[in-house]
Amino acid sequence: MKSSSIGWPSSDSSTFCGFRSQCRMPRSWAWDKPSAKRAAIQLQNGKLPEAEREAKDALRIVPGYLPALIYLAEVYEREKRYAEALPLARQAATSDSPEWQSGIYLLLANLYVSLGKPQQGITDLSTFLAGHGNESDLHSALGIVKAAAGDASGSEQEYRLAYNFNPQAQEPVRQLFDLYKKQGQIHRLLPLLQAAA
Repeated sequence: MKSSSIGWPSSDSSTFCGFRSQCRMPRSWAWDKPSAKRAAIQLQNGKLPEAEREAKDALRIVPGYLPALIYLAEVYEREKRYAEALPLARQAATSDSPEWQSGIYLLLANLYVSLGKPQQGITDLSTFLAGHGNESDLHSALGIVKAAAGDASGSEQEYRLAYNFNPQAQEPVRQLFDLYKKQGQIHRLLPLLQAAA
């Protein structure tokens, strides 16, 4: 399973998460709610039971609080409790909070893959695409579940769309690298890398 990599693009952010790529979280998230702040710190330090407790405390104080939902989903993902993480991630993805970030789609995709449900992931993420429009992270997420479903051509198309929407995004380049490496065609990535340079 690939670790989620929610990227919180903000100049007012603090580096967070020990995932494959760093997560960024707006400072206001954790600083607004003490339990959420403690959950973020515990998660960053790999103290998953403590992070779970703090995220649950934050959700008791403010039900549906987006950062706490994501922290708890990430705790469950790290603990391989995917079935418990998925509804939290889906709730976060449908949130209308001003703190919402499209990187949640990547977490959702990885959860669907981990649960062995890439077709359900394709269906759900396609619904988000219809409702939210084109976003780089959403296309990367669709690429992840399409790859898991065995659709290499469809996943490549999604990663290329993701890159076209945001040439600075790391996820589509990373996923294309992995795809082309498996196919023995790493040279196909050179034009993207040269364009980004």
